[in-house]
Amino acid sequence: MAAHVRGLLYSCLNPIDSRQQVQVEVLEDEVIDLADADNGSLTLSLKGGDSLSADKVLLATGNQTPGGFPGSEEALRHPAYRANPWGDWSSKLPGENETILVLGSGLSMVDVFLTLTELDWPGKIVAISRNGKFPQSHFRGIDYPEFLPEKPEDLGLHGLIELLEEHCRQLRRLGANPGIVVDRLRPHTQRIWQQFSAAEKREFMREHAPRWNVIRHRIAQPIHQLLTEAITDGRVRSVRGSIQRLETAGDRLRAVVLDENGKEAPLEGALVVNCTGPRSGFSDMDQPLYRNLLDRGLIRADEMDMGLEVAPDFAVLDAESAKSKSLFAIGPLMKGSLWETIAVPELRGQARRVAEAMLGDADRSEGRDLRMSIEEEHVVEYYI
Repeated sequence: MAAHVRGLLYSCLNPIDSRQQVQVEVLEDEVIDLADADNGSLTLSLKGGDSLSADKVLLATGNQTPGGFPGSEEALRHPAYRANPWGDWSSKLPGENETILVLGSGLSMVDVFLTLTELDWPGKIVAISRNGKFPQSHFRGIDYPEFLPEKPEDLGLHGLIELLEEHCRQLRRLGANPGIVVDRLRPHTQRIWQQFSAAEKREFMREHAPRWNVIRHRIAQPIHQLLTEAITDGRVRSVRGSIQRLETAGDRLRAVVLDENGKEAPLEGALVVNCTGPRSGFSDMDQPLYRNLLDRGLIRADEMDMGLEVAPDFAVLDAESAKSKSLFAIGPLMKGSLWETIAVPELRGQARRVAEAMLGDADRSEGRDLRMSIEEEHVVEYYI
């Protein structure tokens, strides 16, 4: 997938047809603030000290970095701790007889595992998470009849859970993977999420999100097989528990984990990589751009504080609910509003429609929500 995306980007940066009117310029810098200019455009302030002028701006900053952990400043600044799995940690691997602790057991943990495998690092990997479960494998489904009502968004959380549990049991009786119910739900998930009350959303996040994520965010079969072999060989193991704090232990770090019985279990690693997933709180993020925009009321957090409040045409709403004419958002920034907004099919649809909206070419039929980027007729069974 990464190679495919790079190929598409290369074709945009180096077009074959000289008549192409779109020009792409890449600047390596960080936008730290935005302000309205007198001519109706926006002025972007860059960390390096320069500024840019733009008629339209799309906020497409992706996921936040992982959240932090309780612990001493010494532990969090320890050279063995890596707060971001996308940072440079692989160039400073410990010895082959050492252990690497991975905080989290989801897709980011799998990425760390694959990196270590490609580097032929022979040590042990211990993944710590609340549910202790690794991602499941993609699978070939069966012909299963449509089971959702005409408007599944009207079921409410409890009605939806009851229906899904019933069909999970049915699929198990048939010897089939119950993940089919999650895939069948995919075209409707955004509308269902929008119809949930704030209380239902919070209950889902508290009670059901961990299980949903394990079933929903699966990995390719060859990768799952590679991970399974590493588990069988004892190279990778999972620890179920809640991480209480990080402590220094000489040149290592110690993760103090509260196990299922309420007892503290210390685990030491020569390297600790934070793979707990994106930080969930938006209003307290430390990214300068969003901090400045929030402070000046130019943007506001959604009701779940998971991202931005965004209008149906991707325009950002300010603190007074006024819709911006020049500032738009896409992707994980809308997770609190749509929930399902971080994977390739949704992002692909959003990218097209936000471009149309910014150019004034979008279909603005009454009641049409351009953010709803998955249509029934476009569904491919068993998405990424």
